[in-house]
Amino acid sequence: KMEEEGIGRPSTYASIINVIENRSYVVQQERRFQATAIGEAVTGFLKRCFQDQFIEIGYTREIERELDQVAQGTKKWTDVLHEFHDELSPKLDEAMEQEHEKAKADPSPYGCPQCGRRLEYRLGGKGEFLSCSGYNEKIVEEPAAPPATKGKKAPKRTAKPKMRPACSFAMPVDRQRRPLLPEQIDLFSPAGVPMVKRTGRFGDFLVEDKPRPVKPKGKKAQEAAAAEPAAFILNLDKKGNIKFPSPPPLVTDIACQKCGAMMNLRDGKRGPWLGCQAFPKCRGRETFTKLPEPRQKELIKDLKALLAGRTALALTRRDGFTPVADGTPIAMLTMEGGVAELQPFAG
Repeated sequence: KMEEEGIGRPSTYASIINVIENRSYVVQQERRFQATAIGEAVTGFLKRCFQDQFIEIGYTREIERELDQVAQGTKKWTDVLHEFHDELSPKLDEAMEQEHEKAKADPSPYGCPQCGRRLEYRLGGKGEFLSCSGYNEKIVEEPAAPPATKGKKAPKRTAKPKMRPACSFAMPVDRQRRPLLPEQIDLFSPAGVPMVKRTGRFGDFLVEDKPRPVKPKGKKAQEAAAAEPAAFILNLDKKGNIKFPSPPPLVTDIACQKCGAMMNLRDGKRGPWLGCQAFPKCRGRETFTKLPEPRQKELIKDLKALLAGRTALALTRRDGFTPVADGTPIAMLTMEGGVAELQPFAG
């Protein structure tokens, strides 16, 4: 189709498709591209602000023709840029006044299962989702006053009040805007607890599917940490594959030349290597093979003894038998959550 309309060049067709896929504007279903909620929102915004020129097929074809003239030397490239800038500048001023797509909220027919407020359709980085309208209502939390001691005045309150949403309930939706249950992962933790996928500050990760405990403060925090072990977590690499925890390093008596901290000895894919114990603040490294041969043998022996006493991580699918190896793609373990049943909004 692009070739028929004179858009792009054969060398750029693949890159154009890659861009709209990587930006989640489209998804491929049954060998056909389908627009996502993000793609539809971007297209709607461009149509409202740049309908007359910049997103028309004829305009794109005209730009291609002018670029050919520049390549042939029949038109100055500065003239093309000035013409383009003069047309684009007023359009950008109008576009900047438009409401941001992610700030828009479309009321849904569902009520929030936590507080009863109406749920709204919103647009996020991964597509459309349901969010409670109470998220925009802020509650002010005053910090607790420190206890007064006998014979002394209570110290002045230094902590500032905190603002938090009245309700932070959210749920994904499908292409038909139906609420979806969270995706499940066909994987058991070492304790036999099902794993689910969550998204944090540094990307997706897997964690045990159990209620999040309330974080206590002060002395109670230390007692709770000792009483209940932390939830088992698995990271995912950049390709979306399961990444098992790295084995513990051997702390050596070799000082880092950059910061003076001790060096850690690890066994990597290319053999043993030395890295600073203060990583990531210090990225000092040493070549293991530069050490004297007797010293190398001594350190390797100590490292093997350390790793020999470590129990290898063994994970299985939810059937309890099928093993899951390190590097398994998460797509092979993803289980659809299904459509959720929500009560209609009764406001």
